Amino acid sequence: MTKQNAWQVMHHPSLASTQAHARSMIDTSTGPLHRVSVTTDQQTAGVGRRGSTFESPPGGAYQTLVLHEPSLDWVVSPSLAVGLAFELAFRLRQEGFDSQIKWPNDVYLGDLKAGGILMERHAGHLLIGVGLNALNAPPAGAAQLGRSPEIVRAWVRESWDALDRAGGNWLARREEVPHVLAGRRVRVGGSIGQVLGIASDGRLVLNVDGEPTHVTAGHVELLPPSGS
Repeated sequence: MTKQNAWQVMHHPSLASTQAHARSMIDTSTGPLHRVSVTTDQQTAGVGRRGSTFESPPGGAYQTLVLHEPSLDWVVSPSLAVGLAFELAFRLRQEGFDSQIKWPNDVYLGDLKAGGILMERHAGHLLIGVGLNALNAPPAGAAQLGRSPEIVRAWVRESWDALDRAGGNWLARREEVPHVLAGRRVRVGGSIGQVLGIASDGRLVLNVDGEPTHVTAGHVELLPPSGS
């Protein structure tokens, strides 16, 4: 990256939430913020999807990327979280990990979750929160990367940069990275069906009663195979 495109990394030993801190920075700034990475060693009130909160223990790779939307050369889409998950999983595969994604925003090692992505808009900015189990003790049933948080956070920024260079073609890795839901029977909202794949627009495609059904968003619940 050229110097003018370098990330400004703002590290804090502890934060309630990198996402909340980023919103506060935007609200008190005299101008737009772009390519700022808010990082921390631990979160005492991390924010997940649907507003859930949790503690993030020391040793994990926690950060929020702050981007000024008008400074991007392409229009942000709801499928961007899916694309970043694919790109990040691809980056991890380059490092030798058996990484996959779980639609729409989780990164897995094999069948175990290693982290997730949270995107939101705030005052003309795009905030991308990413938390990955680096050296922290992962929750039960989760996976650890076993690399330093600094290295893992850098991989996240490199993954975003790859998407940015693609000019918003954020699903370029869709055919190169597997996803753990492939062929599985799931419930998403009011739809129950077998996962056929992920469409070119980032939506999840289910076989519902023999008909392809595209799902834009929702919580995915894994179900036993039909007839079991």
